[in-house]
Amino acid sequence: IIYLSSSGSNDLSGVVGQGILIAEGNLAFGAGSKFYGPVIARGWVTMQSGARVYGGIVAEQGMVAWNSFEADYSSCAVTLAEAAALIGRPLATRRYIGF
Repeated sequence: IIYLSSSGSNDLSGVVGQGILIAEGNLAFGAGSKFYGPVIARGWVTMQSGARVYGGIVAEQGMVAWNSFEADYSSCAVTLAEAAALIGRPLATRRYIGF
């Protein structure tokens, strides 16, 4: 599970990722970005030309689309993301990253 706690804008231009993406603010998928799994945003989701999401998008405020992009619902991508999120793994050390 990927949680973006920023209530502002989260720019994901050129990012490739997978899992369950939850964002408190806005999300912007720029050119070259690909995400595999469900995307849930409390703000706006902006999809620019060349961006792809496999798994589905839920945006509380709405979606803005520029030119050609792909947002495909994929039950396979959703199932794989859910299954991976349920597997617990022990950590070798404790690490904290502040954003």
